[in-house]
Amino acid sequence: MQRQVHALLVLGFIIASLTLIFVLQNPDYVAINFIKWEGETPLALLLVITLASGVIIGLICAIPTLFAKNTQITRQKRENKEIYEQLLEAKIQIESQEKRIKYLESHLNNADFNTTFDS
Repeated sequence: MQRQVHALLVLGFIIASLTLIFVLQNPDYVAINFIKWEGETPLALLLVITLASGVIIGLICAIPTLFAKNTQITRQKRENKEIYEQLLEAKIQIESQEKRIKYLESHLNNADFNTTFDS
């Protein structure tokens, strides 16, 4: 897990570095028209803003899935805990029954011994 985090940090650093290089190499201004707003901005800045907007939209779209997975994981943990508790109860019952069987076998052996001895 920690290795994945380090890999993601390195990847993020590489992407940020490439973005910075791109911005510095593309200082040309372009005209922008959006609804009633008009202006000029560097092409690189426009592309970076567009990229960031896409990432934010992707994250927003992923939130319901993340919540659903988190809910599913929580439910599975609860079910696992219940099953584990049932398993422990079953083990206790098995041990109790094994003790009872040994007790009954010992009494049965004593009864067989007594009947054999009496004959």
